[in-house]
Amino acid sequence: MKKLFYLCLLLSTPWLSSCEEKDVLEDLGAPNGHIYPNVYFTPINSSYTVGKSVDFELQYWSVGDAIEKVDLYTWSAWDVTTKVTVAGEEEPQSATYEEQEEQEEQMLFESAPHQDTDYVTVINAYRKNYTFQVEEGYFRAARTDVEWAELSEEARAYFSESLGAEAIENNLISIEQEYVSRLSLTVEVVNKDRQSKSYTRSFEVLGN
Repeated sequence: MKKLFYLCLLLSTPWLSSCEEKDVLEDLGAPNGHIYPNVYFTPINSSYTVGKSVDFELQYWSVGDAIEKVDLYTWSAWDVTTKVTVAGEEEPQSATYEEQEEQEEQMLFESAPHQDTDYVTVINAYRKNYTFQVEEGYFRAARTDVEWAELSEEARAYFSESLGAEAIENNLISIEQEYVSRLSLTVEVVNKDRQSKSYTRSFEVLGN
């Protein structure tokens, strides 16, 4: 049963008082009657180069210390700028199109069972330290050899309308793509009641 604290401030009139109702369990991570873990993910840099390590710390706790496991997920996304140039004309024309590509789903990078030995008294929480390696697969380099068939249906429709379908079909075209690579790290803490809480940090991935 929820315990409610009532903080009452007596006013100058004896029969009139002002009361504030505070649900203390809500501060302990218990919205909607469920007990949720609490999690904090220390800040990281806004960008990392391929081959570098991302070092960060996770702090977490739950009412009754009923933690089951800690999962680390990755999610990649790319901001893509495509430029199509139509040659074979006196004044070659070009157009650009911007879109975003993402992974279809998060990838589980690591799943670790909860360890009571991770408890740190001074912060009154459990603590885990991570070192994540930024691998080359998270980065996409610019390309100048893109084929028309590789473009998305939306991109092809855009260029056909902007540059003219006939010009694209009957003239030589060159296609270039530039990418901004982004990676998100999500830590999810799951308790024994199967309730979970997650925290995400994102950064840009740079090439060497």
